[in-house]
Amino acid sequence: MSFLASNKAQFMHEKVSAGFNVVLITEESQVLARLDSQPQYAPIGTQGRTRPNHLRIPLSTLKMSSIYKPLERTEKQIRLFRVIKPAIKEDTLCCETKVLSLLPDNVDQYTAISYCWGAPEPTTPLMVDGKRLNVPINTEAVIRSAVDAEPNSLFWVDAASHVFVWLGHEDTRTVAAIRSIEAIITQCRAETQDLSRPKETIWYDNNYTYPDAGLPFACHWDALYCFFASPWFTRMWPIQEVCLAREARCYFGHHTIPWDRIALAARWMYHRKYWVAGKQRCRGIDCAAEVFDSSGQARGLCEHLQLCPYFDATDPRDLIFGLLGLIPDSSPGAEGQSLAIVPDYEAMSLKDVYEAATRVSIAEGSFTVLKRAAYLVPPANHSCPDTLRIDPFPSWVPRFDGSWDPKRGSHSAIVATKKPASQPVESGPAQPSDRSGVLRIPGVKVAMVVEVGVPLTFAVLQDPSATAKAMRCAWVIAKRKAPAKVHLKDTLSTFISTICAGRNGYYQVIDRDPTHEQEFATFMLNHGGLDSETDKILRGAITGKPVHSFLESLIETSMNRCYLIGNSGEQALGPLEAQAGDSIVILFGADVPFILRLSNGCWLSLGDAYVYGIMEGEFIQKLETQGILDKSRVEFLLA
Repeated sequence: MSFLASNKAQFMHEKVSAGFNVVLITEESQVLARLDSQPQYAPIGTQGRTRPNHLRIPLSTLKMSSIYKPLERTEKQIRLFRVIKPAIKEDTLCCETKVLSLLPDNVDQYTAISYCWGAPEPTTPLMVDGKRLNVPINTEAVIRSAVDAEPNSLFWVDAASHVFVWLGHEDTRTVAAIRSIEAIITQCRAETQDLSRPKETIWYDNNYTYPDAGLPFACHWDALYCFFASPWFTRMWPIQEVCLAREARCYFGHHTIPWDRIALAARWMYHRKYWVAGKQRCRGIDCAAEVFDSSGQARGLCEHLQLCPYFDATDPRDLIFGLLGLIPDSSPGAEGQSLAIVPDYEAMSLKDVYEAATRVSIAEGSFTVLKRAAYLVPPANHSCPDTLRIDPFPSWVPRFDGSWDPKRGSHSAIVATKKPASQPVESGPAQPSDRSGVLRIPGVKVAMVVEVGVPLTFAVLQDPSATAKAMRCAWVIAKRKAPAKVHLKDTLSTFISTICAGRNGYYQVIDRDPTHEQEFATFMLNHGGLDSETDKILRGAITGKPVHSFLESLIETSMNRCYLIGNSGEQALGPLEAQAGDSIVILFGADVPFILRLSNGCWLSLGDAYVYGIMEGEFIQKLETQGILDKSRVEFLLA
């Protein structure tokens, strides 16, 4: 059995042992769906690549001792229901139980049902092995719809190839929504050479710059927003169900549409800035667009982790567990790898799960996860299961259940240029440590922070005058710390590039861009940040052009950051928490520098930084040229 298969079987067995082990399978269509008491506690289903995990009933309600025989742990068994289609539509549904082994030679074929649990009340009866069980009306309605819609399904060995997605009951807007989706796909086909190059067009070579071109006039926005308001779109578990299934169809009442068309339409809407035409954002559209990006190609856990802030899970550990089936066999989290994540709801705290995911991500070669540790803030008001242990988080482990919230201190990640600050190392960037919560990463020290400017907080950047004052403070520091041999005009150019992390509001590179310098000087003059009598360098850059681009650049790239100076004159833009005495470092394998703080023999990661002059590997190249790279190497123990 492969790691993926055994891992999934273990995951299901963990939930079986916990008492969440009821599954539905219809007699005619063999539609399988999971029943347990929590909307997202479902385990990885079988060795098949889908998760039959969204029909849920607490087993305590079924009086297990009188209905069930004990499950065989060595066989990794689960219980199934066989639903007998009623002769009369209105009759109560009757089910028979069945035991299924998750071992590879015994896994049955089935089609998964995916839907959202909904309200627990009111209920309706369901007969299970001749005993009456009250279930939520939504659950019973989904089962009936599955029986009606899938009377002659075909199934594959070792996979639930057909996923039945229940989005809810139809209403007067359902038809308009589906027609709008088809109109959007028609436009997408016309713009992408009949879908031959959809991702290249959508991503503009991965720059994620979106056009101002509109969407079809035929779009019925009220209907689209109602369609994508289904809570199914924002749940974490369905991602694997639709990404790994060979076919997934979505049902809104009696209307059906393939999932891949919904995802493509959502991604095209995002590409065409649907919120402009529709006048508002819709979380369901955004989530469906994110799932489109995760479909159709093998991607490591590090890439899938970007989905976490978008989606919901009652147990926040499921934000990670719900992605494990998407990990390719080549991932360090796969078979034979020491970093494999084996779900254990009883033993693993929230910190344990997120730490394991972070280690896998870094071992895959991505340091983006370290950036997220600095800007994802924990949920302000989120109720977790009473049994969940959270534990203190290391500085390098993100709160994947958190969100990007600038009002609470989140900043944008520093975007690397075409060349990274450090090339990946052959031995792998991160090595296991003997201590839990500690990550060993090699790198080099660049400089020590000697002075910090006024923080560019969310509140400051909402006030142009306060922004200009903060800019003035940073510019004074830059002039005072500038090397004597450097012309002040060059210092100004470096300063302006640094304060905006090298990019404008559209994330285009602005290194020594005269237009941007003019916009900066004009902004400073207009908002009291410039003394035109004494600051001749700034005064010489003033023009009468609008200054909107400069302020947009600050908001996009510099919010909740601060200006830093290194002990060798390095100009940098770092995290808010940075202070004198912290270190500017390059971690081997990272694409941008980081700010670290030495504390009790270990290093705390404060976040990523923009450091002018070393963003494209110049510092590493200098050490190599001098023949001192190996001598300069430091083993950073991040805690």
